[in-house]
Amino acid sequence: MIVETVNSIKRCYSKREIEQADQARRFYVIMGRSSKESYELMVNKGKLLNNPLTVTNFRNVEKIYG
Repeated sequence: MIVETVNSIKRCYSKREIEQADQARRFYVIMGRSSKESYELMVNKGKLLNNPLTVTNFRNVEKIYG
């Protein structure tokens, strides 16, 4: 069985991508951990004001942390 740790997955991303993913993760928790679809919809439609993060950052969170 192959087990990938968070650190081994993080090696595939740049420092900036990891920082943005961490910000997206914190923001997702602050937003009340809504469903993935509703969070992505809010980001795409511009419902979250002053949000420098993108859907790509949120998808990186899913890939890194699961």
